[in-house]
Amino acid sequence: MRLIVIIILLITSCTTSSKFQTKTQTIRIPSKFQIENLQTELLEMIKLDQLYRQQIVELKENASKVDSSLIDSLLSQQKTMDTLNTVKLLEISKRFGFPNTTRFKGIPAFLIFQHSPTQYFPEINELIEREYNAERLPPMEYEMIKWHLNGRQGTPFKISIDQ
Repeated sequence: MRLIVIIILLITSCTTSSKFQTKTQTIRIPSKFQIENLQTELLEMIKLDQLYRQQIVELKENASKVDSSLIDSLLSQQKTMDTLNTVKLLEISKRFGFPNTTRFKGIPAFLIFQHSPTQYFPEINELIEREYNAERLPPMEYEMIKWHLNGRQGTPFKISIDQ
């Protein structure tokens, strides 16, 4: 956790970046140093996003042998992690634009918003609409996030095969 705080401090205090103005906000273009730090931070966020989920799935597979309070504890920790990751990704996106897989070496940052708590849905929706319209959020990533925000009904996106 200290490493993440240090990285955030470095990102905000030790670098320079360009910026451009959109109709609704100023987006900074990250410097090479900032991009490297953001990539490291995003990778750590993805790792933490999946950490408890993998453990919970494994424990549920052996539910008859596992105390349910352990699963409940992990679920609680995961919800806390989801909230922290959501807040961080919102901050990063507001400052630099959405860190899509093209801009950040295939890092699937959109997964963070797929696990976001409902209290953040309005803010996420506003952000992803703006980022999609500014072409900083690819259609598939946009659809995956919208699928979560809309209650995970049906499939996240349509696939058509032309013959």
